[in-house]
Parts: sequence; C-alpha cells; structure tokens
Amino acid sequence: MWLLLACSNPEEKPSVEPEKIEVVDVIEEEEIVEENALRLPVLSTLRFTQKEFKATDKPEVEVDGLDPEGGALRFDYEWSLNGRKLVSERSSSLKRTKLKRGDEVSVRVTARVGERATAKMATTVIANSPPMWESDPRLIREVDGFTVKAIDADGDPIAYRLEGQPKGMTISNKGVMSYKGSTSEPGGKYSISVIAEDPEKASVQWSFSISLSPGSDALK
Repeated sequence: MWLLLACSNPEEKPSVEPEKIEVVDVIEEEEIVEENALRLPVLSTLRFTQKEFKATDKPEVEVDGLDPEGGALRFDYEWSLNGRKLVSERSSSLKRTKLKRGDEVSVRVTARVGERATAKMATTVIANSPPMWESDPRLIREVDGFTVKAIDADGDPIAYRLEGQPKGMTISNKGVMSYKGSTSEPGGKYSISVIAEDPEKASVQWSFSISLSPGSDALK
C-alpha cells in the first residue's frame, strides 16, 4: 500500500494581502481674519515740541494719527516723572509739576476710538538751566559797591567773574563789584562783561562800557 505525503517547502512564505495605505491631502493652515474685524487706530506722530527742556520749561508733545475706519480719534495722555505716574497730568503738556536738571519725563499717548486703541511712549531728560539775573543789572548808577545777583533754577551755586575790566576792578563771590582805580591806569574806554556761571559752565552775561582818565579812578 502506497502512502502519499504532502510536504511544504520551508522557504516558501504564505501569500499576504498588501496593506492598504490611505493617502490624505495636507492643507497648510492659514490665518483666518474675520471679514468684519475692525482695524486699530494709527498713532503716526509723537514727538516733543523742543529738542530739550529745562527746569523752567513745560514739556509738551505733538501728536497726530488717523482711524482707518474713519472714526474720530481721542488722545489720552499719561505722564511720568522718574518712573512715578503723575495722575493729575492728563493734557499734552506738563502744567503743575516742578522739574530739575536730570529728571526723566515720559509720556504715554493712546489714540483711541471706542474700544480700539494704539499707544506709544516718548521720554526726555531735563537739561541744565543757566543762571538768570534776578534784577536788571542795567540799573547800575555807580560801579563801586554795585551788586549783581543771579538765580539758578536748578539750585546750583553761582560764581561771578569779570572780563575786560580795568586794573583795580573786582567782583566778589556774592556779586558785589568794587573799583578803587589805579595810578598805572592808561585811561580810555573799556567794555566790561559781568558773568554769572553755574558748575556746568552755563552762564548769563551782562556788558557795559566805561571811560577812565589816566592814573585815576574817575568814571565818565
């Protein structure tokens, strides 16, 4: 009796259905802008009205802008002094604040139309103030003993000096002028400058002329 055996080939692999891969289209994301979204106001100009301000000045800014939607702009002002908000200052210039050299003044301006707003900030540093004459030195009637007086808005000490003076004419550190004359005086006309100067070398000057006789203290 014959027995028929069926043997499988060990190298032969059973057939497998290929895996089906689903291809999906990739669409790049795009920013979606609402059709009815309103554009923000434009604050096109914000600048100080001067290159620098001194303690005696009132810092002020110029502003300009527009609303792309055609609305009426309103400008709001927020001032700060050395980082401290000045809640009472709400106009385009500082009106009630006392300043001194070195103060940092900042203003934040907001262009507003309803709930839509755009803001910008500008900053300036208060410059040194030169001395000023407290009284008009042209009121001089006699040089010897005449006192000139200057004041400084920053509170700086003031030094007085003369230029172009004849021999024997001096001025004290309190602004008191003195003239005693000199026997070696050649005589003639002098143009004299009285200068009041602060430590930063900022100054105020007044000039006058005198005529002297040779070898005397006579003034004409």
